[in-house]
Amino acid sequence: MFRVLTAAFVLVHSLPVCATEPQLLIAFSSYRERPQHPQVYFYQHDGAGGGKVLEGVPPVGKRSDNRASLSADGRFCAFAAEVENEVSKILLWDRSEKKLVDLPAINDSPNAQLWPTLAGDGKSLVFAAWNRPGSSQRWDLFRYDVAARRLDPLDGLNTQMYDERMPAISGDGGRLAFVTNEPGDGGLMEIVLCDAKSGQRVPTPGLNTAHREVEPALSADGRWLAFSSDRPGGSGGRDIYLYDVQDRKLIDLPGLNSVAHEQTPSISQSGRWLALVSERIQGAGERDVLLYDTSRRELLRTPDLNAPQEDIDPCVIEWSGK
Repeated sequence: MFRVLTAAFVLVHSLPVCATEPQLLIAFSSYRERPQHPQVYFYQHDGAGGGKVLEGVPPVGKRSDNRASLSADGRFCAFAAEVENEVSKILLWDRSEKKLVDLPAINDSPNAQLWPTLAGDGKSLVFAAWNRPGSSQRWDLFRYDVAARRLDPLDGLNTQMYDERMPAISGDGGRLAFVTNEPGDGGLMEIVLCDAKSGQRVPTPGLNTAHREVEPALSADGRWLAFSSDRPGGSGGRDIYLYDVQDRKLIDLPGLNSVAHEQTPSISQSGRWLALVSERIQGAGERDVLLYDTSRRELLRTPDLNAPQEDIDPCVIEWSGK
């Protein structure tokens, strides 16, 4: 049985702290066993400094699996899968049954579909699709009802002239963040936060700049929004930022970023833990998955998580371990 982790949290400096450290589950992609085709793996961490690789989604031929997203209980993992010379599709792996879940109609498109994001209950997911029949000829967002096995419209979010992509849905399904190149605050790419049902936008002053804000990730209640940006004033290249939607301000993350690129963040349900990818030279490979505790404000040890090959696209959840 997979269960949603429950714990009593208190706030210190507006960031959550847990009385007892929960287990964490990280899904990530790695080239460690297949140099040309990444595979999705699962890694258990104790929330302090210990961890181990558990298992992976079984590899299939020349298929590359990436952009994993976990349900809150750790049972379901959605990911994008691309076989050589074919377009990317959205798949859903059941870790309990050890098999793919049938998703009728979701991949009924001749073009690429990427970046799936699962709601916490695992019953719905949002993804981005390029030039999908019936939509614009650009990147648009779609929601799939896993329980009802059907596509649901995302009315009012997609445009004909601009891209909507890189979606992130909050664990409770209430909020949706995505990236657009529609002119707004003057940036080349901006993050929009909205109500997932009505499409009404949530104000986020100070979130976007005249540069690129991309790769959003949301906590379970949608209060905490992690993202990457190449804005000036960072440590170098692309950096990871954390935005408090309630207090409308950025949160300091000392020791997280480096002079190299940091990208593709994921944030746990409470907002305490951040998983990310870094290209810093001190890592095990060219790109490595890192884990940061926003309460302790420090990077944590992650033994055996990274390999000499590239490790990318993490998703972190607080997990019961079952």
